[in-house]
Amino acid sequence: MKKSEIKSNELLNNLIVTVINYNSNKEIIDSIPHRRILDLAVVPIINSEGITGNLPVDYLSDEKTRPITELEVEDDFLLDFAISNSRRLYGVTFISMFDYMTSLCMDMGSMSLLTDCEYEMLNENQMYILSNHRLYLGASVICFNNMLKSIYNILGQDYYIIPSSVHEVLIIPDNSFQYSGSIPMNELIGLVNTTLINENEILSDNLYHYDSSIDQLSIAYV
Repeated sequence: MKKSEIKSNELLNNLIVTVINYNSNKEIIDSIPHRRILDLAVVPIINSEGITGNLPVDYLSDEKTRPITELEVEDDFLLDFAISNSRRLYGVTFISMFDYMTSLCMDMGSMSLLTDCEYEMLNENQMYILSNHRLYLGASVICFNNMLKSIYNILGQDYYIIPSSVHEVLIIPDNSFQYSGSIPMNELIGLVNTTLINENEILSDNLYHYDSSIDQLSIAYV
């Protein structure tokens, strides 16, 4: 496809990406362009009407993926283009959990929604939300170019990533990560997923760790 054709191709310019669990969606994923990140997969979806509240599964029917597979472009180019569109259209949100919860309570008109103990705990513990500006299908920002390294540059240290859902991930700096539970962390994440998260919004049961020395994300076993 020529550069002039790319600029005028409506479908290509309406592609964005979402991140989903590879193993849970393997049959669909293997039939469309995708990029693996450990147990996750970055997949393109058609964004012709903007993010309207649909979940990844709603974008991955045969009817909606067929036009993507018929595009005459290489998979890597298509994915890079869709990632660039995602960043351009929906940006990046990186906010501390304390600031997010404080803002949410203020918007609801009552700081009393948090107890003094909860307020103090949020203030003392470093935890951040990483998503897009809409906080919807925003876990995909982890695949943005240099995003993981940029988070390291902001924090000044390596960090853990909890895959909260397909909408966002949680970032915990190394010096703030403490876990002494009686079950492995991945089992705890899995328990939270099965009891609190909609099945179609679950991203992964795994905990991840970013190592800046090799600029690499890995599954952490804690």
